[in-house]
Amino acid sequence: MVGAVTVLAEQQIGALKTFGEFPLSSQLANAVVAYGFYLYKTVWPAGLAVHYPHPGHWPGGMVVLSLAVLATVTFLAVKRYKSRLFYLMGWLWYLISLLLVIGLLQIGSHAFADRYTYIPLIGVFIAVVWGVGEWVAERGKARIVEDKQAEAPGRPEIAAPYRTGGGGAGGMSSVPRRPRLSMT
Repeated sequence: MVGAVTVLAEQQIGALKTFGEFPLSSQLANAVVAYGFYLYKTVWPAGLAVHYPHPGHWPGGMVVLSLAVLATVTFLAVKRYKSRLFYLMGWLWYLISLLLVIGLLQIGSHAFADRYTYIPLIGVFIAVVWGVGEWVAERGKARIVEDKQAEAPGRPEIAAPYRTGGGGAGGMSSVPRRPRLSMT
């Protein structure tokens, strides 16, 4: 509904471009490049501008590179969706929330607008932060096991998840051992 109202309003003031000004192939290429451009500017935010003029035609290499990045990330997110749903959820959040402003309906003379990425990038950040968090947790678990084995080789009670002594059946405490986290 909001999209339809926006299109009608932009059409009335003459901001909605026609296929004569920007052919469909140009708009599709701009949409693909825009997805890649926004990801690139998120990682390397140099040369940001208020207005990015639409070039009219994108070089084929840039379109192919952007399409390859989109296809690769989509493939990886779908491949891992059963074990790590947050990758797919974050990626789809990014793709879908940018869909309305990506340039399929060309409004104005700009190719991109950084202001459109605030909400879509939440999805990318969810995927990255949760992925890094999971990686750190897995790395930390491996490090804890290594530390416990290095502390007392041949002493399985040290590697046990509970402290010895101090009550409970069989001298085992019901207080879990607090793992030592080391990132070195």
